[in-house]
Amino acid sequence: MLREQDGTPDGLRRIINEQVIAALEKSGARNLVCLPKSVCETPGPNAEQIERHQFSELCFCLRGRAEMWLDNELAVSEENQLLVIPSGAPHSAAALHCVTSAPDDVFSRLLWISVFPFGAVVNVCESAYGVHRGTARQVFLSHHSQSCLEQIQAELNGPRAGGELMIKYAFMQMMVGLWRGQAARSDSLIESELDAPVATAEARTSLSERVIHHIRRCYYQPGLGLDGVARAVNSNKSHLSRQFKRETGMTVTEYLHKVRIDAAKRLLLAGLHVSAVAEYVGFADAYCFSRVFSQVAGCSPTAYRARGRKRRPRSKTTRTKAR
Repeated sequence: MLREQDGTPDGLRRIINEQVIAALEKSGARNLVCLPKSVCETPGPNAEQIERHQFSELCFCLRGRAEMWLDNELAVSEENQLLVIPSGAPHSAAALHCVTSAPDDVFSRLLWISVFPFGAVVNVCESAYGVHRGTARQVFLSHHSQSCLEQIQAELNGPRAGGELMIKYAFMQMMVGLWRGQAARSDSLIESELDAPVATAEARTSLSERVIHHIRRCYYQPGLGLDGVARAVNSNKSHLSRQFKRETGMTVTEYLHKVRIDAAKRLLLAGLHVSAVAEYVGFADAYCFSRVFSQVAGCSPTAYRARGRKRRPRSKTTRTKAR
């Protein structure tokens, strides 16, 4: 049974060490990754059952069996299997982990890892006999998380000999990094925590795609703006602005704000102070962050966190309507 202490930094470290790392050490690399499949006979999810983020997530099945939607395909994750959710991919919202199964027949316990350049937000959730609940989210600082994720995604995107082993060891390296990692302070950051290394990604052919990829990797850097993005993608900023607006319907600055605020929402729900969140996602100060957050999200950071806590209380078990 899921316990409140499982959501503490020490509790999550214990789960990572004693369950995830131990399972990876004992198991082979084959069938580690859960690959979604098209299912014509099963009705697709409703819009309210789907969410998407500008950051990638990993979901590791600790126990049981979980059914979820990923990009309109069915992902069935068995015990000790990993599901990779790329940034921007539509996927099941937090709810019972069932699609084809009856709610009362479902049991699954999942470790969720939301990956950021500075580390990851980690929590555990459980669906058991018609009830879904989750632990508090914790932020762990580990500069290897992003590069490990990019290695996993590269192996999935271009299958090569030994790819399954590469995925296994990249995921294990990420887990060891989080196990060792320092839990983020809730008040402020030290400057070195923002100096996360960034892995080199494959070249994009589209200018807008290169911009999107660069912003997703570097949005946390203070001072990032149109000039810096244009230099990074080797483009004139006037040409870049026109093309990006034409292809995406957004300006570069609007997209940068969208990515930063999407990351900030997860960090706010993890309990970090507004000033700390502002530093994590690249804003110069909390005032500027709060102003942009209100413009993008339609409410203040503190109001968003309060609304999230009311929607998903930590200590109360909530029953969720089945899909």
